[in-house]
Amino acid sequence: KFDYCMLISTGADVCYQGKKIIGSAQYRKQGYILQHGSILFGYDKNLLESLFNEPVSVDYLTTVNEILPNMSKEEYIKKIESYILSLQPLFLNVDYRGCWGSEIWNS
Repeated sequence: KFDYCMLISTGADVCYQGKKIIGSAQYRKQGYILQHGSILFGYDKNLLESLFNEPVSVDYLTTVNEILPNMSKEEYIKKIESYILSLQPLFLNVDYRGCWGSEIWNS
């Protein structure tokens, strides 16, 4: 049986009121690290069940859309971008502007 990865919680994940909202995974090989993180904005339960060909329980996950139902995805992206840019002095002049809403970033 294969469970949707957002249903499995580890110490690297962020939960809100006991439900997972941000997942993180890491793969290491030959001195390289691949880091991946996901913030669940929303989901389509029917689509997940269709993809995995089994019932998907969402009892242990939540979404940004459930927590902040009046905030659009675009507003949320702008808030995250603004927060990250406020941290920019800590990250050696890395320019993140425009990344979060771009087609390449969201594809």
